[in-house]
Amino acid sequence: MDSLAAPRPGGVIGIVLTTSPFAKFILLILLVFSIISWAIIIRKWLYFRAVRGANRSYLSLFRHRGNLVQFAESGGRFEPSALPTILDEALLEWQRLVPHGSAGRIPAEVYEVSMRIVTDVMTRRISSENESYEKQLSFLATAGSASPFLGLLGTVWGIMKSFMDIRGLATVNVQTVAPGIADALIVTAAGLLVAVPAVIFYNHFLSQINVLGAAMERFSSEVAGDLRREFIKEGKG
Repeated sequence: MDSLAAPRPGGVIGIVLTTSPFAKFILLILLVFSIISWAIIIRKWLYFRAVRGANRSYLSLFRHRGNLVQFAESGGRFEPSALPTILDEALLEWQRLVPHGSAGRIPAEVYEVSMRIVTDVMTRRISSENESYEKQLSFLATAGSASPFLGLLGTVWGIMKSFMDIRGLATVNVQTVAPGIADALIVTAAGLLVAVPAVIFYNHFLSQINVLGAAMERFSSEVAGDLRREFIKEGKG
């Protein structure tokens, strides 16, 4: 009884070292997936946290704005927030289309077209930022979807190995089938250990991108509203 209760020497590492070459190959692929996935997870986690912090700081300053042009000139940079870039590009396009002091001489149709162009500029910038946020997330999706299938492949291989080991034997014991079963279980567990964090953080980061995208949309709407108000004010002046 004592010998049966004693743990296997080497534990999980010992099992991994005694697996078949094919199982080792699958485990190596899963290890590479895991290392790359966690590098992406840590990098994206820190990056999105920095973006959220920069956005909060910038919006806190933006709430006390007066004139948009003066704010953009004195607002400074808030890396890695995309909000200052959205404002700068919108103002640059606005100043090209509606030079200062010309509000009273521009027809309403030209003004509306100008506003649509400026809005399109901000929309393109937001789209570009969203694309940059999504970079490398496709690898997490691939790891999350492929790892369980790699684990399943190892499982099938381990079971096949067990059946091949007992083929032609008159008696079968645990020692005969244990290597194949160990291969199946360890590769299955490794596949899940890679897939679960990848899927969780992939969905988490997609949620973060949606939140940041909504924040940029709201900001662009505020910028467009300020431009309309300043145009009307300038025209009356």
